Amino acid sequence: SPSSSSSAAAAAAGRERAGADESYKPSASGSWGVFERPSDISKAYGGGKKIPFGGEAKDPAEVEEKRKKTMAKIQQYRRKRLELDNEGLEDDTLNKAKLGLERGKILMRKGSLAAAREEFENASKLVSPASTLGGEALLQTAICYDSMGRYEDAKEMYKKLTTHRDYTIARMAEQFLFG
Repeated sequence: SPSSSSSAAAAAAGRERAGADESYKPSASGSWGVFERPSDISKAYGGGKKIPFGGEAKDPAEVEEKRKKTMAKIQQYRRKRLELDNEGLEDDTLNKAKLGLERGKILMRKGSLAAAREEFENASKLVSPASTLGGEALLQTAICYDSMGRYEDAKEMYKKLTTHRDYTIARMAEQFLFG
């Protein structure tokens, strides 16, 4: 057929030109792109590396060093993320919130649920609800609501806390929600 012989001739001409000036110039038909490129792209751009089956053999010390660096960065990220929201607070405010949590827990053990709820609510107002301390205060408030028979209020708080950034608080909220 005439069209196949003309495309074969164009391809042969393209190969001849590529050998002459070390660059491949594609035909106007756009069969493999329309931009010039080296005739042996692997040599030009450092390709052709042979990787054995199963991947490259890596030095065990190098692998362990990389793993340690990665774990250190993950721990640093987690600490920063959990402490981020209470970063600007003074130590006095954080201590008041912690003390309020402890007083609330003592009052709960004694059976003074209304007073304990108040302590937890006051502590949660002092810190960010997204922080670990704020999440714990909100969880304790929800537990107080649950113990006082205010199940709908407790359920609503548990639902909100299931998405808390502190994994422990989120899991405890899920347990209380379904328990």
